[in-house]
Amino acid sequence: MKLKNTLPKEITGILTEDTLKVLEDAINEKIELNVEAALVDQDKLYSEKLTELIDVRDNDYTNKFKRALTVQEKAFTHKLKSVVRKYEGSVKNDAGEFMNTLVENISNYLEEYIDESIPTEAIVEATQNRTAHDVLSNLRNVLSVDSALMSESVKEAVVDGKQTISNLEQKVNLLATENDKLIAENTATKTKLILNEKTAGFNAEKADYIVRVLGDKTPQFINENFDYTVRLFERDEKKQRASLKSQALKQRVVTEEVAMEKPVTKSAPITEGTASYLPELHKAK
Repeated sequence: MKLKNTLPKEITGILTEDTLKVLEDAINEKIELNVEAALVDQDKLYSEKLTELIDVRDNDYTNKFKRALTVQEKAFTHKLKSVVRKYEGSVKNDAGEFMNTLVENISNYLEEYIDESIPTEAIVEATQNRTAHDVLSNLRNVLSVDSALMSESVKEAVVDGKQTISNLEQKVNLLATENDKLIAENTATKTKLILNEKTAGFNAEKADYIVRVLGDKTPQFINENFDYTVRLFERDEKKQRASLKSQALKQRVVTEEVAMEKPVTKSAPITEGTASYLPELHKAK
């Protein structure tokens, strides 16, 4: 700062340059000290206000963060509880359903296994035997009869009953055998009548073939397969005729070639082999 420019001219005219310089230096030092002091005070004030502002803002941010965290924790806790309740219910329901399904499947498997492994007749028989055993036990208890104390009359009655049952079983077996025999004879008779009726218009060879193929079959089988058997015979007969015709033609060609190589004065007699094919060749035509 130039003191000479700020002071009136009357004063600057009185004061010398050295005095003015001394005053100017003193004033500048004072001004500089006041400025530095003001800056220090200003820095201190700004620091305090900034600290206070930061504290206020930190407290505000802290409170807001705590409130937000509390709200979020409550929301997350509620959602987590809902999820837990939902999955607990699902687990219980699924576990119950799975258990019911498992029990049903095991029950079905046991039923299937019992049906396959143990016939129903065996179960019924075992039940009946068990029932009969219980009835006999109750009768022994009621009548006070023990197997060791049976009288001779009871033993004889049991023996006679067993003998009667054995005789009846033999008669039943004999009747069953005779019945099977009669059924077989009846079936054979029906088979013979059906074959005779169906082959009435056939030649001997064809009828014999049909009888040999179907003679031991049931009437039902004959009715179902008779036409097919006839077609088989006709197919084989056709093949046989074609084979005989082919052989006869070959023999004829050979005979003609021999006749051309060796001229004869009269017609050559028909050979025995060729003559045997002529009837069959006539049939083939």
